[in-house]
Amino acid sequence: MKQKVKINWDLHETAFLRQSFPDLTWSQLLIEINAMRDEDDQIELGSLRHQCRRMGLKKFDLVHWDKRDVNFLKKNFKTMGNIEIAKALTEKKRSSRVIDGVRVYRKFTQKHIEKKIKLLSLHRSDEDLKTIRIHNMELGMGYRFTSEKNAWSLGVRLAAQEEEVRIWKDQTGKKKRMVKVNGKFIPYTAWFYRNFIGPVPSGHIVYHLDTDSLNDDPDNLATCLRTGLNSTDRLTNAISLLINREKKLLESLPSMNYDKNREEIRRMHSDLNRIRKIRAEIEVKIKKRTSIIPRKTEIKYERRCRLQNNQLPWLGIVTAN
Repeated sequence: MKQKVKINWDLHETAFLRQSFPDLTWSQLLIEINAMRDEDDQIELGSLRHQCRRMGLKKFDLVHWDKRDVNFLKKNFKTMGNIEIAKALTEKKRSSRVIDGVRVYRKFTQKHIEKKIKLLSLHRSDEDLKTIRIHNMELGMGYRFTSEKNAWSLGVRLAAQEEEVRIWKDQTGKKKRMVKVNGKFIPYTAWFYRNFIGPVPSGHIVYHLDTDSLNDDPDNLATCLRTGLNSTDRLTNAISLLINREKKLLESLPSMNYDKNREEIRRMHSDLNRIRKIRAEIEVKIKKRTSIIPRKTEIKYERRCRLQNNQLPWLGIVTAN
């Protein structure tokens, strides 16, 4: 168990916290406080939060849900949309709290309603969602996209630039990179191979050696005929490549500083989970194939015994049982 160490705070640090607390984030406050301290007297984020609570500093004042608002949500969540519910609850002014002698009413947003629905374990069926969409159209809160009026023409989504790379999901849920070329999205792997590695032979396709569709490293790309893409030898080789990638990631993780390389560490953990999932799927495929081969041999043997011990009318031979 980690031993608790008392942390001393001087007047300059507490004054800085009172002055800068509303404007800076927790990470920024921690950096500034540690810059005032010696290397042997650095603090962690938990100690900073504890000190701010003792000083009475808060990022916001929480206003709890009123029971009548919770009942209203349970009664109407299947027929009303989240935006409409949030607007109705805000207008009713039932969830409130007295702060510094002033009654403050809670203002609801779409995100508040979504979170409360999850916390209450409420569920909307496909029919309920269809009813809500029709209801929103009648209220003028929704609209249907057309080829002229869509998310890109309205500026809701930014259109991809030429040679911009994006990650798509296919029908099986497998992720792969696509690149925009001449106004259309094409597979990134084949485009990258033709432009930076070499030509693709006729009848061949570009594939990933470790079967990871997001690992577009040049050393992981090769060409082959489509018929031999999922051979057992290739799948076995893919497992060894995945094991090597997993080892390298596990070796490099302990030496990285979380505060400085937070996004990189998160990406590496995501890669680890994907590698382990792909490896498990390949092992299941190989196990199924190896379990089928002995059964085929057994069937051939049974058929041969049957031909030797039973009647063979097409040869004019009848054997005694």
